[in-house]
Amino acid sequence: MMAADGKTVEAISHRTLDIIGVQWHPERMCFSKKREDTVDGGALFEYFIKTCSKNKL
Repeated sequence: MMAADGKTVEAISHRTLDIIGVQWHPERMCFSKKREDTVDGGALFEYFIKTCSKNKL
């Protein structure tokens, strides 16, 4: 996934493995510290925690 500028990669995913890479700032996008000018990153953070727990990282 590319940013609006068309130059910055913001997310990647593996075609067959449960691997993703994202550009994000959870401290600005989730829960009590969420800024009003950004999307809610809570779902991504929860996915990360769930995936780590599943894989016991």
